[in-house]
Amino acid sequence: MIKLENKKKGFVLAETLVIIIFILIIFTLLYNNITPLLGQYKEISYYDDLDTTYNVYQYKKIIESDSNYVNILNNDYYIINCSDLTNQTTCNNLNSILDFKEDDTLMFLKTKTETYKNDSNISDEIKKYLEYLTFKEDENILLLEHDGYISYITLSDTPKEFTSDYIKILTERKNKTCKTYVLEDGITYISGKNTCINFNYVWWSGKMWRITAIYPDGSIKMITDKNITNISFNYSKNSTYYDKETGTKSFVFQFLNEDFLDTLYNKGEDVIDYTKYWNTTMQSNQDISTKLVEEEETLIPTTISPIGLLNSYEYYKSYQNTYNVADGYLNRFTYWWLINRYSQEQPWDVIYDGNSNNSSTVNSFGIRPTIIIKPGIIFSGQGTYENPLTISYDYPKATQNDLLNSRYSGEYVKFDLDNTNTIYRIVSIENNSSKILSLKYATYDETNAETGETKTSTLKKFGLTNADITYGLGTTNDTWDYYLNNDWYNNLPFKNKLVMGTFYIGKISAGNLIYKLGICKRESIDTTKNCLTDETKRVETTFTGYVGLLRYGEMFATHLHQERNNSNTNKNTYLLTKYNTNCLALTNLGNIFISSSTELYNVQPVYYLNSNVKILSGSGTELDPYIISWLTRTWILVFLLL
Repeated sequence: MIKLENKKKGFVLAETLVIIIFILIIFTLLYNNITPLLGQYKEISYYDDLDTTYNVYQYKKIIESDSNYVNILNNDYYIINCSDLTNQTTCNNLNSILDFKEDDTLMFLKTKTETYKNDSNISDEIKKYLEYLTFKEDENILLLEHDGYISYITLSDTPKEFTSDYIKILTERKNKTCKTYVLEDGITYISGKNTCINFNYVWWSGKMWRITAIYPDGSIKMITDKNITNISFNYSKNSTYYDKETGTKSFVFQFLNEDFLDTLYNKGEDVIDYTKYWNTTMQSNQDISTKLVEEEETLIPTTISPIGLLNSYEYYKSYQNTYNVADGYLNRFTYWWLINRYSQEQPWDVIYDGNSNNSSTVNSFGIRPTIIIKPGIIFSGQGTYENPLTISYDYPKATQNDLLNSRYSGEYVKFDLDNTNTIYRIVSIENNSSKILSLKYATYDETNAETGETKTSTLKKFGLTNADITYGLGTTNDTWDYYLNNDWYNNLPFKNKLVMGTFYIGKISAGNLIYKLGICKRESIDTTKNCLTDETKRVETTFTGYVGLLRYGEMFATHLHQERNNSNTNKNTYLLTKYNTNCLALTNLGNIFISSSTELYNVQPVYYLNSNVKILSGSGTELDPYIISWLTRTWILVFLLL
């Protein structure tokens, strides 16, 4: 037998060595080139920070008005560092408007130049940032380093471009582990889980809003974070939001564009985009992921309806990036209306678990007003719930000793030295008095006759019999009206700040579910504003006292609990308005129902404050409410002496 020998062992070994060396070279190249990029990627959160982007835009406007601006443009790059005394005039101008610190750097740069790389006055972070970015050859930029954050804009940026880019920074970079937006037809829809979407909050006109979409022209759509009130959509079996042919307005249209619009700064005229429209087209199938067609007769211009609602497709886009509709950032576990029709008789709505539904127009669901902000409106802030975006056109900030009755519907209030830690919300300003709503239920102590144990309860009857449906006629502590205006009132630490107010007790019925009937006479319902200013057109049944309730359709007459962990415990809440021979109440899921007056439900007390109540501190938001004192000057002096 002949034995064959392998004479190519050396060649195989050489091949292996070549391959190993080749792999090592590739690995070295990757390590040296990719690792720095990974470091930069980790630092990306320090780039294009929201506040920094806003500041650099404001600085651009200041620099452009500076007499030295032409000289700046003649340089390949120019650094404005406020530790350099030669820049003091410019720095003083910057600091007079924004918080420009000594170690901040503002830098002009012609993007085609690289001469800045050898300048020791430019931080390594800025140099890394410029290597990270890709610029157009003909663009000049203005760059800011502030508190360790870096951002830039091109000198050709306009306010419209800035607004769009400003919001897109949030949608693209705030949370890299979550899907946060959907781009379709040039529209950026904010879409995702509630745990991921914490960058689109806006505080404006005393309300918290959520940005839902950014349009190609830079305009922005936003919706209130919570229900503002609860009302029926329209007359029975009429789901039309607004009839362009006849001019007929639904109840929802009237509330949004009469009652609610009046609570906005300058009625929204500075910010609302009057070139847009609301798509109310019918979508008569259960799949709301089908894009709405645009039909001329159902496109309602914002010139007619400055305020609107989301439609079914826009709501779908808000949770498209989630696996479970309940996780969507707009879901508040309450019922609320959408603007378009499912059929001629039923509009679309959102139910407590976040799913969309079609319901009877006579149901009373939540209203979440929606507006479209025109291009060019400048935002500032972080966009979080704790530090929401703000709009340049808004009510002036309150200062110490401002009267509370100079403030606005929706802002939050708290009494100092209040051990209950109760927060209140301004409902309206009436006859120079601030009408405020408690954001906690009224309570009382009840004693068990058998055991003698005392416990605190929030549940009590509206009336002793089914016929007792008019607030103010109670004669014992067993009913809310009597208890609130006697024992409850007498134990309030701030009762010296209250004045007696008039609470209007209207009545609605199956054929007349119009929310205006909560305060207006039947013949005055088409002239609500006259009704609110002309007492002769209001209902004659009233209660005059210190403690009342909200009426049906009033601002913030919606359920107190609109949180994501809403439980099914008894959180039903009485309203002031009557329904035929029954009462009206809100369920824990935010819809209104008809109830007997003898049921045990909660109430949220409403007060009128006297006209001399002053603000001590605070900004009026839920997390930073206005602080007002319940003490007189005499008592304050006594406390100080003690």
